[in-house]
This record gives sequence, C-alpha cells and structure tokens, in this order.
Amino acid sequence: MKFVIVIVIVIVIVIVIVIVIVIVIVIVIVIVIVIVIVINFFNFIELGLLEELSLFLLVFIITRYLSEYNMFSDK
Repeated sequence: MKFVIVIVIVIVIVIVIVIVIVIVIVIVIVIVIVIVIVINFFNFIELGLLEELSLFLLVFIITRYLSEYNMFSDK
C-alpha cells in the first residue's frame, strides 16, 4: 500500500513539474514575441514607415467612407 502511495506522489510531482516547465516556456515565448514586436514598432517609428502607414490607412478609410456615401446618395 505504501509503495502505491509513493508511486502516486512521484507521478503527481512529475506532472506538476512538467506543467510548471510548460507554463514557464510559454511565458518566455510570449515575452520574446512582445519584445520583438515592440522593437519592430520603434524601428518603424524611426524609419517613418509608421507615419506613412497611418497616413495610408487614414486616406483608405476616408476614400472608403466617401465611396459608400456616394453610393447611398445615388440611390
């Protein structure tokens, strides 16, 4: 009986350790991804590409809105 209890305890400990390791790995991966995104974001700002991108998006949204407005006014 004691042998079975020891085996169960060892299995539970191993499972807990594996779960903790997986959680730590996932957290590290998420942190690395966030750091890479932040660095790329700042690089975009330095290159001025972000401003061009936001300007492009603004123009796109305005033209889309105007075209929809014109479609409604035609009907």
